[in-house]
Amino acid sequence: MLGAGRSGEAIAGQLNIDHASPFDDTVQGTAATLSTGLDDLSVRLGQDADRLGARLSIGKRTSGQNLAVYVSAAVARTPFTNIEQTFQSGNLGFAVADANGSNPNGIDAASNLRLASVNVQATHGISHDIDADVGIGWHPEPRLTILARFTGAWRIIHQDIYQIGAQGGRSPAYFTRSPMGDGLYDVRSTRSEAHYWFQTNPERDRLGLGQLSASWHDGPLLIQARLFAAEGHTDRPDHIEMSFWSPDATRLSGGVTPLYRKGLPILRLGPGDAAILADPASYPIHNEGERASEYSRDRRIGGDIDARFDRGERGTFSLGATLLRSDRRRSTE
Repeated sequence: MLGAGRSGEAIAGQLNIDHASPFDDTVQGTAATLSTGLDDLSVRLGQDADRLGARLSIGKRTSGQNLAVYVSAAVARTPFTNIEQTFQSGNLGFAVADANGSNPNGIDAASNLRLASVNVQATHGISHDIDADVGIGWHPEPRLTILARFTGAWRIIHQDIYQIGAQGGRSPAYFTRSPMGDGLYDVRSTRSEAHYWFQTNPERDRLGLGQLSASWHDGPLLIQARLFAAEGHTDRPDHIEMSFWSPDATRLSGGVTPLYRKGLPILRLGPGDAAILADPASYPIHNEGERASEYSRDRRIGGDIDARFDRGERGTFSLGATLLRSDRRRSTE
């Protein structure tokens, strides 16, 4: 299936164009597979959880073994759900700070952090994938093999991200600083607001790859040459992001006070603050949001040639050359 290693943005890095030969025994005959499953977290959260996949492949050789064809196609539908807690780097303070608000000397900074925001975030989406391969092999004569291979892959992802949180630390006014002596201050989060944030992250990926190769093998001499080209697109159209909050209407009664369970922060909330966080549909719109689209195209074309002469116990002599041209373009609107 189309994955990170085959998506458009990866082509300009490392492109793997090695494929099984249509003459290989492993690709001969007809094979059909069906797969299904459930995404466990999606089931537990009551989301769409059915995973479905199918693949059909056909490989044939002529009776004279001088011509072979391999065709394969696959489709898949994969839902996914993730949950995480996120924090803003600007919404952190030090529990004990010096006069400049910095971490004092002699105190471990990581253990001295004071959380001023905690966000609970959930992501749900579905990925639809299609890929197809066609391979053609030809032996004009026993010493010469010519191969052509073409690959196409497409992916469409629908993905939504939801986040609700208690956020503070936007300015010094969100903290209180109490003198502790020796120039140190006890810093506490004393102001926060309920935030609701929503984002869509659709993605459209497609990749086309083709190669033509020839191999000449005569005794100790092996000469191989190939030409290849690939073009990939990774597009994120119609990205929408919205934030709902108000410094007054969604203001909580105090700052962020976390409890820790199994190493994760859990908010300590009174009944009034819990009611505000639980009803994001009532939040006024502070930021109306944004809409943006990103487009990426990677293109690679090239070829290589390699010659090897096996001298048996005296070793192997080899010589090769590669020519490659890559081009990447990205735009945002």
